[in-house]
This record gives sequence, structure tokens and C-alpha cells, in this order.
Amino acid sequence: MKKAIVIIILGLLLSGNAYANELESSKVHIFKQIPSDTLGKKEARKNSARLKYAKDYCAKLKKNTYTFAYQNNFEDVFKVIFAKDYFRFICAGSKIEAVENLRSVMNTKWAKNYETDYQKKIRKLGIAPSIDHIQFIYDAKEEIENIIIAEKEEKKKIAEKKEEEKKKEPKTTEPSPDDNKVVAAASAVSRLAKCSLATSSLADFLSAISAVVVLAPK
Repeated sequence: MKKAIVIIILGLLLSGNAYANELESSKVHIFKQIPSDTLGKKEARKNSARLKYAKDYCAKLKKNTYTFAYQNNFEDVFKVIFAKDYFRFICAGSKIEAVENLRSVMNTKWAKNYETDYQKKIRKLGIAPSIDHIQFIYDAKEEIENIIIAEKEEKKKIAEKKEEEKKKEPKTTEPSPDDNKVVAAASAVSRLAKCSLATSSLADFLSAISAVVVLAPK
């Protein structure tokens, strides 16, 4: 009785909330309503058309979209009185991964407080989610390929931009060995110009001449 009252109150709150389309999400699932201007409350049940309202979310994660149900009668849906149902969609790369992701989501405290029809049924039966319980699948191969291409193009643009910025940076060049010789030779010539037999010793004069001969570029 207490839980029923909570669900009624939740339904009243969510029905007046323009941003209540998504109830919960993670890297492996999304729990959301079907927009009111598309599928009706009853139409969304047992209808694969609802996959399109979660496929983009899962595709961005490079995953396919899965829904679960037990014998197609007990769907993975959280029913709210006076509001549209909330459907759980699982994002995964394969059926096995989808089952593993659903088990992980169902073990959270949040999921246990908001049990879907599917979750209640398998709990009462004492069984776990399995591949046989997969109801609908949306293969996002094309969307994923487009996302990968877009990511590569973006990385290419970033690399090209960095390369352009690098080209604009002022270049600094290290002096070559010949440049060093020219500088040294010029210094020696300067010494020689300052030397004279009258003011310097013969040894200094000969040393300056020798430096010019050795260091001059060939």
C-alpha cells in the first residue's frame, strides 16, 4: 500500500515536469519515457518502435540498444499511475554484454526501489536475466561507424591546427661549426690588428697570425 502511494505521488510529480523524460542513465543504460507526442502509453508496450528513442544515446557510447521482457508479457517497464511508462534500455556491444549490463544495473539500490514488471517477475521466479529474455535489438553499426569517422576527422583537424601553430612559431637555429670558426677567426684578426712589433712581444704577434691561419674557413 505504501509503495502504491509513492508511485501515485511520483506519477503526479513527473506528469507536471517538462524535464521528466529521463529517469536515470549510466554508461550501460537509460531509463526514460517515450515522448507523449509519439507513441501512446499502450502503443509503446510490446513495440520495437520505442527503440528509436534510446538508440542515439547508446550509439554515442558505441553500443547497440536492447530491451528485455520475460515471455514478452513482463516487460522491463516501470509503470507510473497518471503518467507515461518508463522503459529501460540497455546499451551493449553484444547480447552477452547486454545481459551482463542489465544484471549490473538491476543490482543497484536505485533499481531495487523502482522495480520494473520484468524485474519483479524474474525475482519471484528466482531466475537471472538471460539472452532468452532479450525482447528487441537495435543494431547501431551504421551510426557507430559515422561517429568513428567524425572522431577521426576531428582528431585530424586538431593535429593540423597544432601543426599550423607550430609553423608560426619563430625558428631558432644552432650555429654551425663553420660559423664558430668564422667568429673565432674574426677575433684573431682583431687581435692581430692590435698587435705590433713595437708594442707587443714577437710571441704574441706570431700567436695571432697562427690563429688566423688555423681558424679561417676553408
